[in-house]
Amino acid sequence: MIQSMQSFEEGQQGERLGLFRMLYAKWHCVLKKRGLDFDEPFLWEGEEEAIAYFQRLCEFWIAQSASPADSSVKLNVKRACDYIRENYRSDHTLAEVSERFGMSVSYFSVQIKKYTGYSFVNYLNRVRIEKAKELLLQPNLKIYEIAGAVGYDTLQYFNKVFKQAVHMTPGEYRKRLGI
Repeated sequence: MIQSMQSFEEGQQGERLGLFRMLYAKWHCVLKKRGLDFDEPFLWEGEEEAIAYFQRLCEFWIAQSASPADSSVKLNVKRACDYIRENYRSDHTLAEVSERFGMSVSYFSVQIKKYTGYSFVNYLNRVRIEKAKELLLQPNLKIYEIAGAVGYDTLQYFNKVFKQAVHMTPGEYRKRLGI
């Protein structure tokens, strides 16, 4: 590394540009991992252009890192919410989902509340209840079947959560809809 730096300082322009290209590749790998995209093309030929490019890249990085809602965290929370919406039937724990998306339990808990306005459990229940409301429109399905289909182990717990969310039981909901 020290030799590379000395080569950078003392070497020919071609060698220095080669080091800039290596730095370019590493930076873009880091940006990609964080879900960021610096759209400026790789079109510099001279050292001054390379320095100006990296100055803009650093400004972009600082702007993204300094924003209060870090875009990579937002992206991971959005992905977690998408995951919950796609897999609402499964028993999920806060720990399991936070680990899956690379966050500590406490940090994920705060971020999902900030992103959705609901705690993890309340968000999961909301997703399940919305799906249950769709299934309740199908008169051939029994309420206990719907409870199981949306991830509740017992009809009693499903009725309790549904009533808390909708302010009526699933049966009353169906009656209101004329089903």
